[in-house]
Amino acid sequence: MGNMYWIAKWNQAGYFIQSFNFSTETFEPLASLPFAYGAYDVHNLAAFRGNNLSLLVQNKETEKMDVWVTNMAKKGVIISWTKFFSVTRPERKVFRACEAIATKVHFIDKKNRVVVCCEEVAVDERCVSVNIYLIGEGEIEKQEIELHKRGFSWPFCLRLCISSKSCSGSNIGL
Repeated sequence: MGNMYWIAKWNQAGYFIQSFNFSTETFEPLASLPFAYGAYDVHNLAAFRGNNLSLLVQNKETEKMDVWVTNMAKKGVIISWTKFFSVTRPERKVFRACEAIATKVHFIDKKNRVVVCCEEVAVDERCVSVNIYLIGEGEIEKQEIELHKRGFSWPFCLRLCISSKSCSGSNIGL
């Protein structure tokens, strides 16, 4: 059936990856995070090439973005975290979580670029811009998909579309 993963906190022990095994219906702590958790930083966990996980982290203060990936054993135990790459581009906005705006969705494409779909508040603050960022070694490319009023959540629709592999005709080169 599979597992579900998220970032959790265990009292004073700190933050870690928590999993829920749907087959056994049990919660299992999986691994510590490979960095110090910043409450105001952006954190986004996703699947990575089979049974592995990827974790996108962007520091609110420095705007540095790190992408970490796991190397998991067959029984779902994380052997290690590896930093996939880092990007420091101060001219780019932080992908901030914002009230009434959908959470970010990311995955790593076949060219080893991180693809992030997110909603960002537009200049007039009544609308939201749905953007896709292609992030590779030393480059960040942004493409606006749509501008709409707050309330509709594109990234969740994109996640379903990507996971079902039913999308076609994209101009962004995924």
